[in-house]
Amino acid sequence: MQEMFAQSPAFTYDPLVGAYSVCHPRYPIPLEYAGWQDENMSWKEACAIFAGLYPVNPVAKLWGPDVVRLLSQFTTSSYHNFKVGRLKHTTLCDDQGRILTHGLVVRVAEHEFHTYTLTPWLSFAASKGKYDVTFEDRTLTEFNFQCTGPRVLEVLEHATGDCLHDIPFMGHRTSSIQGREVRLFRMGMAGTLGYEVHGHIDAARELYARIVEVGKAYGLQRVGWKSYSAQLCEGGYPQETFSFYGAGREDPGFMDYLKGLGFPTDVWPGHPIFAGSAGTDVKKRYRNPLELGWHRSVSFEHEFRGKAALEKEAAHPTRKIVTLVWNIEDVMDVYASLFRRGDEPYRVMDFPIDNVWRTSRAGSRQPLDDVLKDGHVVGSSAARVYSLHSRDIISMGVIDVKHAQLGTELKVVWGDPGTRQKEVRAAVSPYPHLALPSNSTFDVASIPCIRKTAPRVAGTA
Repeated sequence: MQEMFAQSPAFTYDPLVGAYSVCHPRYPIPLEYAGWQDENMSWKEACAIFAGLYPVNPVAKLWGPDVVRLLSQFTTSSYHNFKVGRLKHTTLCDDQGRILTHGLVVRVAEHEFHTYTLTPWLSFAASKGKYDVTFEDRTLTEFNFQCTGPRVLEVLEHATGDCLHDIPFMGHRTSSIQGREVRLFRMGMAGTLGYEVHGHIDAARELYARIVEVGKAYGLQRVGWKSYSAQLCEGGYPQETFSFYGAGREDPGFMDYLKGLGFPTDVWPGHPIFAGSAGTDVKKRYRNPLELGWHRSVSFEHEFRGKAALEKEAAHPTRKIVTLVWNIEDVMDVYASLFRRGDEPYRVMDFPIDNVWRTSRAGSRQPLDDVLKDGHVVGSSAARVYSLHSRDIISMGVIDVKHAQLGTELKVVWGDPGTRQKEVRAAVSPYPHLALPSNSTFDVASIPCIRKTAPRVAGTA
């Protein structure tokens, strides 16, 4: 492995890791460390650290007097009262309201913002108008360690020697680990208390090792790509390429812009291999932010691209995201087919999630399955995972609202077109699936502060 691929600057190559994913370009990412079972339970019972987002997410620094005007005109969020020390999730949409990309906006100073996964779409938007905004690409200069679980605050306070209780949900501020400056965001994708640790990539390996060492006393587990992907479905966080696909390829101007930047547009934004009973039509994978439940990321108090389409959707919703809990007997029949001689077996359900990886950089498998009601397609199912916590097979379903009532029994068509398929019964269930203490309401006051000093104001150094 070390001879075939460059080591990630975010964490040291571990020869004890049995399998790495290389479907995300540049650096291999561990699929699992101690085993996906222990990793999958870690953020429910103790805490976990994940470093796999590096370096796949575009990171940019924006500054100038027109940054807020640019963001307001091209993203779905409002920036009224968006203060220094805060961050927000937002989306960029096309004229039909379909998501082009989504990500994070972080306000660091009056005229300085950091964005995650919003470029190159945002820089393309800026190129079409007159904006006094400067972009700096910081994609390969910053690490991002996602840390989550009920004991994560104790771990990070131990690592920093700092009381971090003052960081509100969707807030951020600086601290330091081993004398190296870091910026901590209170956010996460697992549906419970979570933080992100950001800093300069030169310090990544040292600080990753420090957090892991400190975390041993709190039950911290290193999490690989398998369990990280599973948390998205359990915690109720749709993610591009995993549960939907951005509609960027529909914009010829944007594709020309990418060519000018040197992007391989034939595979942008990744190397998708579309699979599942829904077939290979990429348009079936497009979504708007409202049907994904991202109502808080959409404000109709300002003008933005796609507003009219989203206003229509808000007034008369057509589809809704739900959890689908798959029937255990039908799931067991899929596995039993592997042992019945003479019959074609059904497609294997990998644990804990579908095998979306490849052993080369050829691409990643992105399955989407049709959902039926009385024999008619009423939506689609993505991100099928096994939840060890609840002992269920679950998936994210985006279905017609008239069939979205809790308890409604639907059927997921399991199996690629042209192969043996099975209609698996699935019940509409609460979304998100896990009923964990939410990050937004988690009572950090119940956790003893590591030191009795006055907390600093979030957003200050």
